[in-house]
This record gives sequence, C-alpha cells and structure tokens, in this order.
Amino acid sequence: MDIQTAALADLGRFIARRTGDAHAARIALSTAPQLRYDVYVCDLARDSGRRAAFTDDELRALVARIADADKRRAAREL
Repeated sequence: MDIQTAALADLGRFIARRTGDAHAARIALSTAPQLRYDVYVCDLARDSGRRAAFTDDELRALVARIADADKRRAAREL
C-alpha cells in the first residue's frame, strides 16, 4: 500500500490491523476524516507500544501524509 496516496478508509484499516485498535478503522467515517487521521497518527507516533507495530519507513510515511495534507490545504487557500 502506498501510504501517501491510499484512501483514508484503507489507511484506517491498515492501522487497525497493525495495532489491533478498531477505532482506527473508523477514521474515514468522521465528518472530517483528514483531521481524525491527523489526530490519530500524532497520538500513535507518541505511543511507543502502538508505534512499534510499524516500520520506521511506514511511520515516517504516516506522519508525512499529515504534512502533505497541510501543504495542500495551504495551497488551496492562496
């Protein structure tokens, strides 16, 4: 799976499978799925137990997606 281009629902399921946290699978069900993803991944990155379920490259890609989304939002506002 390409973390940078995957749908948020797919990312939620991917995270849920790795962490065993069913709440991750609900990311795309929110009225603001990107915001829910951002908060979830930031919390995940701070939690050493859940963070260990991912390779360093996967974790970097999950966090980078937040930065990319912020850049896209800023570009749209110009």
